[in-house]
Amino acid sequence: DAYSSATENAETALDLSSDMEASGLDFAAHRKLRLSAHLTAGLANYYQGATDPAIQMFRTALDESNNAADVVCLLAQVLWAKGGQVEKGVARDQLFNCVETHPSHVGAVLLLGVIAALDGDVDTMDAVREDLQTLRTTAELTVKEQNRVETVLAAIAAVSSTSGSDNSDTNNAIQTAIMLRPSRPYGWSELATMTGDAHP
Repeated sequence: DAYSSATENAETALDLSSDMEASGLDFAAHRKLRLSAHLTAGLANYYQGATDPAIQMFRTALDESNNAADVVCLLAQVLWAKGGQVEKGVARDQLFNCVETHPSHVGAVLLLGVIAALDGDVDTMDAVREDLQTLRTTAELTVKEQNRVETVLAAIAAVSSTSGSDNSDTNNAIQTAIMLRPSRPYGWSELATMTGDAHP
């Protein structure tokens, strides 16, 4: 199976690169190789259903990468997927620390928003909403990131709406998305879905 092979190859790379001097690589290349191998082994273990070894690989990758935001996001996703309350708490704590250290890291803010929405954590949703509203206006976001931001903002608005069947929060989030980027189809398609009108 491909995941078993990936795990084996990644562990071989880790064994061969355990001594930087003997590896023949400079520091940066050695660090990238080890980080890549840890992430590969972690993801392969996760997709094989071996979450404990996956978490261990991600934790080692975190240590070796000085808590890189992308690695924190992967670890948080695996911890959250494991499903226990302790794991979910650790995932949330990791993301809070990551967002505090890297406030403009779109992936970390989005993931924290999704987790807050799933938990119904109103305080965190409010904080994430503010962060995402700031991030959505930056020119550095890719189209994919913009779409993700709008999706999470709409989801947070839908979850946190306290007015029962009134969709005003969701409607406002969608209308803002359209106003900020009228040429992008995301907001328009969400508005069409919400209103049931194919041509809003």
